[in-house]
Amino acid sequence: MKRIMLMNALRQIAESLGYRFLAGREERLAPLTRGLPAVWVTPLRLRKAEGRAWRRDTYAVRLRLIAPSVSQEPEAGWQTLEADASRMFTQLGQAAGVRYVEGLKVTPDEQPVVLREAVSVTAEFDAVVCYYQA
Repeated sequence: MKRIMLMNALRQIAESLGYRFLAGREERLAPLTRGLPAVWVTPLRLRKAEGRAWRRDTYAVRLRLIAPSVSQEPEAGWQTLEADASRMFTQLGQAAGVRYVEGLKVTPDEQPVVLREAVSVTAEFDAVVCYYQA
């Protein structure tokens, strides 16, 4: 299983895009996101594991991208966060050890997840890793 490799790749990608990287269960989200912009990664979920020696594991990835709101209208913030979620998706698909990523869905959060002065989106997709397990 390649959970740690995926989390490390997500951390590097988020930080390269200027986001603070946070991880954990969503119930802990609100008090921990003081430095914005931030990416919150919930625990990866192994959706499917195939093979014995040659493995193909599919992980469900869920990210919350959060940024300070620069205006009263959240549309501009959502657009920026959506573009960054797409960049993260694409870059993870090119990371070492990742076979491919698929099924990106980005949903604007109607209610801010942390502060009134913040906007956020939830991005979900699958990451597939293939490897040999002796």
